[in-house]
Amino acid sequence: MRFLVFAVSFLIPVFSYAEPVNLHKAESLPPHTDNKPADPKEIGEVGKVVQPSPPSLPASVNITVGGNLKLAPDMEEAKTPEKKEWSNEFFNVKATDWIIAAFTIVIGVYTCFLYRATNKLARISREQERWSKAIERAYVFAKVERIVNEITSTFEGTTAPMARTLFINHGKTPAIIINMTGAPYLMDIAPQQLAQTPDDDRRLPEGWVIASGGEFGRPIEIGISDQELKTVLEGTLKLYCAGMIKYKDILGHERKTSYCWEFIPRQNRFQFCKDSHLNEYT
Repeated sequence: MRFLVFAVSFLIPVFSYAEPVNLHKAESLPPHTDNKPADPKEIGEVGKVVQPSPPSLPASVNITVGGNLKLAPDMEEAKTPEKKEWSNEFFNVKATDWIIAAFTIVIGVYTCFLYRATNKLARISREQERWSKAIERAYVFAKVERIVNEITSTFEGTTAPMARTLFINHGKTPAIIINMTGAPYLMDIAPQQLAQTPDDDRRLPEGWVIASGGEFGRPIEIGISDQELKTVLEGTLKLYCAGMIKYKDILGHERKTSYCWEFIPRQNRFQFCKDSHLNEYT
């Protein structure tokens, strides 16, 4: 817009400088004279024939012997208005062409500016729409906590619910649960992939929803023998709980969050495991 105002302010002096073309101005004529050539039949004195006098020329014409015919200064000045009129007409036409060309350039530049601004606005609108969807969608994360006073061994390693996975929706819209898993891992290093379980392909019935800011708990069955518990307390082996949740957001997109937490015997609690690649979400 500033560029357009500058262009218009530049064209105003050009319009005011151009003079209108006068196509109906009368052409200048040479001055009129009443001199007439002498009549050869005029008789002077009695009995004599008078030779006709040479034709008279306007006073503005100078004749030089052996030279060319030259016009007097007043006739030269009579030609000047025609030259001025021709030059004015020529320069007025040229000025008009320049004005049209300049105006065309201004319109072209302004059109390019408008095209770029429109594309930028469309790109910003798409980015805003994408970010709006990202902000409004559901984000489900998981954490593991024990549900007993302490992790203990079981008779012959039979399983018992000693921990649970707490799925929390940190998004602004509900999350519809599709499937969720969780299992113990007794290993010397953090697991990097989930073991196959019967619950992997089990799709939960419709209606299991985690509201915005809500949570959903799933128990984890842990079976550990006396010898295995001893190795955990000594630090030879480590106890992990890992799993995954699949859910659908209100936009209809299926999401997935996997997790892995490590049991810390000294603190008698589970802690987020940074060494596992299972802690990710989509």
